[in-house]
Amino acid sequence: MNLHETLERLAQQLNLDANKLREYAAEDHIGGFHPNPDLARWPIGSIWEVEGQVLYALTLALRPGIALEIGTAAGCSATHIASAMVLNNRGKLLSVDHYANPQIPDALLDRVEIIRSESEPFLRDLRVTLDLVLQDGAHHEDGVRKDWLAVIDHMNPGAVGITHDAAHPIVGEGVRRGMSLAGLQFQVYSIAPSDCGFAIWQKPMPIDLDIDLTKPEFEAVRQGDTSRINYEGETERVEIASNDPLTENTEHQPSAFNLAYEDMTKNELWSELKDRGYIEDDIVRQDGKPGAARKEDLIIELRRDDESA
Repeated sequence: MNLHETLERLAQQLNLDANKLREYAAEDHIGGFHPNPDLARWPIGSIWEVEGQVLYALTLALRPGIALEIGTAAGCSATHIASAMVLNNRGKLLSVDHYANPQIPDALLDRVEIIRSESEPFLRDLRVTLDLVLQDGAHHEDGVRKDWLAVIDHMNPGAVGITHDAAHPIVGEGVRRGMSLAGLQFQVYSIAPSDCGFAIWQKPMPIDLDIDLTKPEFEAVRQGDTSRINYEGETERVEIASNDPLTENTEHQPSAFNLAYEDMTKNELWSELKDRGYIEDDIVRQDGKPGAARKEDLIIELRRDDESA
């Protein structure tokens, strides 16, 4: 796909304005790698120009506070990200690479901190929360998996994660497999003329726990009725929990799940929550044992936030 098609799909995936993304990308003239030396502005190992434009546009749109780059190399990606941070007048990029040889312009160095280290010890000691992560260090299954497993708990809800080379003809399969093994749900973007590509995902937003579901309108939900769930209120909030009815377990206090849909069957609700990443084995039970329950047997009830971990 071309750059404009990529930005259109990204806008849909991340709920952003596609027109704004296109405007932002058009402002970026930093360049990148190209196999034709006459067109290359950065050395081999750098991202392509179109990929840099995507990073630049996303940084402007997302306005990250702290971003992390794993794999600095010559600093091409960092330059795209930091340039957008300057325009945002906010943000700091932490760029970690044991073999970093950055060519980042001096005017951007206030926005970038280069850490010369392997990713594993750095991520183990990380003490900040992140809004944007670019993983472009390891390009094999185990390394990609370890990087994401080490960083995911440091990412804020709604933070965006990007892995480079996810469509590469040689390493792409291992990169994608590593992300899958880390439990990530991502979309792959192969942006012509690059043969490298991005895999992009977003950390789910947290459960909203601010509505009283003890009201009569939710009786069918609390009792696990298999009829359609249709609460006529300002918002529809439910959570799938265990197969113990709320009425038989007084320890389960009402909480809520933010879901902006109404008139849903259990099957539709199950699919929606699973797609959003909110269905976890440890909050779905069957016959008293952890595991994936059958949709038709689910009791849709409430669960305290501290019980859902």
